[in-house]
This record gives sequence, structure tokens and C-alpha cells, in this order.
Amino acid sequence: MNDKQKTFLIVAVGSFIFWLFAPTMDGWTPDSIFEYTEYWFDEWYKILAFSLFGLSLTGFFLFKDK
Repeated sequence: MNDKQKTFLIVAVGSFIFWLFAPTMDGWTPDSIFEYTEYWFDEWYKILAFSLFGLSLTGFFLFKDK
């Protein structure tokens, strides 16, 4: 694992954790956030965190050692 992969992995894990717990900042309880899927993407920062997660995983696999 090279330095770029480590950076991509750190960003991916951090943004996924933020995206996972972002609905609780809006007042939702952990039991109710899985019932309504539209709350995962209703704000710009939730969309940004999910996009960073996906792009970081892509970068992780693109910059692997050969």
C-alpha cells in the first residue's frame, strides 16, 4: 500500500462515517434513520460526503502498486 492509497483510505473512512451519522445531526434517532432513505441525501453536505467516499474508493483502486 503506497502513500496515495493510505490518503484515499483515510478520506474514504472519514467521509463514510460522517455520511452514516449525518442524519443524527438533524435530530433523527439511530432507530428511525434507516426507515426513510431520503434523509441520506437531502442536504448538500450529505451528498458531498457520499461522493467523497465513492471517489476515494475509486482512487484507492486506481493508484494501486503494479
